[in-house]
Amino acid sequence: MTRLRNITDSTTVDEHQMYVAPANGPDCTTSFANQFTITSPKVFAVQYWIGSAQASWGLGQNSTITGENNVFTRVMISKLK
Repeated sequence: MTRLRNITDSTTVDEHQMYVAPANGPDCTTSFANQFTITSPKVFAVQYWIGSAQASWGLGQNSTITGENNVFTRVMISKLK
């Protein structure tokens, strides 16, 4: 499960559950989109829960392309008028 957690208020903003069979390897994605209002400063965290992880690649494989960064999480926050 992956969730966006409001740490300040101890609430979950959004979550996504998935299942990937070990035979499928490390290729899996999860995504969610949500719109919500923040009226004061807050601390948020993207949190992952897994039943088990592969010893060789854990939650995802590294890029094998020289000079490329490994990206495992992307977050986009927009202020709407």
